[in-house]
Amino acid sequence: MEGLMTWTGGSAGLSFSDLVPGLAGYLARHPEVTLDTVLTHPPAREGSLDVGYDGMAALWAMVFSKGGNTAVLELLDAGASPAATLERAAKILNVPRAGVDSLWRGWVSRSGP
Repeated sequence: MEGLMTWTGGSAGLSFSDLVPGLAGYLARHPEVTLDTVLTHPPAREGSLDVGYDGMAALWAMVFSKGGNTAVLELLDAGASPAATLERAAKILNVPRAGVDSLWRGWVSRSGP
């Protein structure tokens, strides 16, 4: 839920679009980070960068871009389980579950610096 709030309202006094470059830089330096790790063991906040919140905010933005409010509500309906969330996101984004991470990283990279 915090990712949804970050996507809609920003964090640390910054808008979501202002947070994306920091996330993009972090992901470029940490290729081992996946959406699963962001959901289950997010890195500690570093200044305005919160990989957990910002990373999930990027997923919300992707879902909205794909299907608007209907897709957002569908992802909300997945529940709190990380596995269920990522399975539902894959369905909404029309990619295999294994493809969600690369799609996410690509989106963040293109939307970042």
